[in-house]
Amino acid sequence: MMRFVAGLALTGCWWAIAGCQSGGEPAAQADTQKSALSGQAETAQAAPAAAPQTEVKDEAKEAKEKERKLADLLQRHAVAKQRLKKARLSIDQSEEDHKSNMTRMTAELNLAKRRLEDFEKNGAPQRIDRATLGVQWGEDSIKEQEEELAQLEITYKADEIATETKEIVLERARRRLERSRRDLVLQKKDLNTLKTETIPREKEEMKLGVENKEREIAAAQRNIQSSRIDRRMELMNAENDLAKIEQEISDLDPEALKKLQAQPDKDEPVKTDAAETKPAGEN
Repeated sequence: MMRFVAGLALTGCWWAIAGCQSGGEPAAQADTQKSALSGQAETAQAAPAAAPQTEVKDEAKEAKEKERKLADLLQRHAVAKQRLKKARLSIDQSEEDHKSNMTRMTAELNLAKRRLEDFEKNGAPQRIDRATLGVQWGEDSIKEQEEELAQLEITYKADEIATETKEIVLERARRRLERSRRDLVLQKKDLNTLKTETIPREKEEMKLGVENKEREIAAAQRNIQSSRIDRRMELMNAENDLAKIEQEISDLDPEALKKLQAQPDKDEPVKTDAAETKPAGEN
């Protein structure tokens, strides 16, 4: 600035000398030029005064932008923190659900195994024995009825009884015997069906039920492994997102990050010193 003013002064002196040498007209031109140069000097002196005001405006604008970015980061931080908490709770809930499902499915498997074992040891043999006994009762009943019918025929042949009465009694005995024989045939068919179809089918269904329960448990074990990987990936992503946001906050305002990290979690109880919780008047 001093060099600029000195240059103006020298220029003015040169024009003054030239005016003296050339007469009145050059002197007037020198005065005009001198006035113009003086105006430029005043403008140059006023320019530095405007520069601080511009800098203040720029600083205010930057501070406002910084405040806006910080507010946005703090909001994103709150959301990211909740997502991280949700990811952790999801892992805990998934493990609890898996434990509950495994307990239930294991109990169902044990129950299916006990049913199969009881069926093989008790249920099926007893049903076959009962059906076999029914066939034997039928055979004995038929044999007894045949003997009774034969005895009646011998008795009525010797006795002097009306022919119609003898025929009625003998016909009744013959009908009972015939029904017993037909019933015995059905009982034998039922026994054969029970041994060859019903019992094997029911046993196979029970075995299939046990196998299904075992497959369900194996599938649940595989699913929980896959679920654990997914939950851990979600947790890692949530942790990374939170760390990135905290790094951005630190780059923008380290003190803001310190204050943020010092704040207690809203879902966690605030720890206080024993001295602060003592009743009044207690030493």
